[in-house]
Amino acid sequence: MKTLITKSIFLCALFLALPIEVVKAQSGIFPSAEEDFLKPKNMDVTLGWSQTNLSITNGVLLQTQLLPTFNFNAENAKGFLSIQNGAGLWLFRDEDVKVGASVNYMLGRYAKFDPKYAPLGDVSGSFDVYLWAEWQPIKEAVTAYANYARTVDASYRAYGQLGVTLGLPLIGPFNAFADLNLNYANQTYLQKYYGVDARQSMASARSTFLPTQAGLINGAGLMGLDMVVSKDSDLILGAGQLKYAKNVSVSPLNAQAQQKTLLLVWNQKLKP
Repeated sequence: MKTLITKSIFLCALFLALPIEVVKAQSGIFPSAEEDFLKPKNMDVTLGWSQTNLSITNGVLLQTQLLPTFNFNAENAKGFLSIQNGAGLWLFRDEDVKVGASVNYMLGRYAKFDPKYAPLGDVSGSFDVYLWAEWQPIKEAVTAYANYARTVDASYRAYGQLGVTLGLPLIGPFNAFADLNLNYANQTYLQKYYGVDARQSMASARSTFLPTQAGLINGAGLMGLDMVVSKDSDLILGAGQLKYAKNVSVSPLNAQAQQKTLLLVWNQKLKP
């Protein structure tokens, strides 16, 4: 549920961290001048097409759409910058586990991109605080991940995700993978994106739908192939399904309980 992070946000996150880094350097926990705080050690970019209900360009969608997708990721020993995870700092990081905190942008929903939202009105995007964790108990084979995000504005929208990615080598440059995840949200988020209040009901002739509690939004599964083109390049192709939870599938806004998803992207490692 992410979009592009501006350079100013990243610099703000770094600025907030500087006093902490100074204290650590003075206390001898980290060397103060050995590492350039702003210099990335790992970078990669992903370009392609994705049929999804969460589009970087079009926001949250009721009907999945095939649209361009893009991701950029840069990391060093102290922080990271990416479209998916935002701009932030590591709370913990070793060979198998990563835990980070960041600032990112929560996607809005817009009737011009999905006519099923008309004439309910748009929901603007907003900045959110974001906590996430990744665990790789078996390198290149099993990755478990989780995240939680909450807006910093007065709307208090919150959502979270639990997932696992499994990889299996096949023949030559080909590897198979499967990704499964569950997406949750609080009552405010469900009402904003899938609910229909009394005013919206009168304007749209749709029945009123008022989610009363937090819960599961959907579950998603994606299976595919990863073709290793070179040590720095991969071509990834995947297909799957998105299935809405019962409390969301009964919303008058939903087109259907299940939708297909597709992914075709090129991933390229960059030299810092």
